[in-house]
Amino acid sequence: MSCVYHINAPILGHCSECGKGYCAECQVEVKHHGNLCLDCGAKFARKKINQSYVAIGVGVILGLMMISQEGGGLAAVIAPYMSFSIFWGWHSAQKLWQKASSMGSGSLASSVFTLSMRVMYAMIVGVAGGAILQFKRHWEIVKKQQQLSLQIRPA
Repeated sequence: MSCVYHINAPILGHCSECGKGYCAECQVEVKHHGNLCLDCGAKFARKKINQSYVAIGVGVILGLMMISQEGGGLAAVIAPYMSFSIFWGWHSAQKLWQKASSMGSGSLASSVFTLSMRVMYAMIVGVAGGAILQFKRHWEIVKKQQQLSLQIRPA
């Protein structure tokens, strides 16, 4: 078995989703999903990009609702970016949140506190540039797969 896109390259491993072999150039590491081939990695990246568009849409709706409030104009502009930022920042430090959840007392107050801290953390990480970097990384995976697909299967 060889890499779909690089026939002469040695196989580094097999995709945890489809089982196809991939070379070092086509390996896509995805936290909590293992190593994927470029096709499955691009499929995963497209899914996350589309989910981020939904987050922006939710932010637009919230922003439009805020316009009716006094001084809501600025919030209407910021809300879509905040939604985008929270979406991409949410998955950061997954193990930290799992540990924090397991350490809590299990009470409603503890759960609400952990959730509010995670939202704040996601917002800070996302707004500080993490959201844009994650979006760019996912976009580059999709573009790479599209370019290599065209090379082996011309349109």
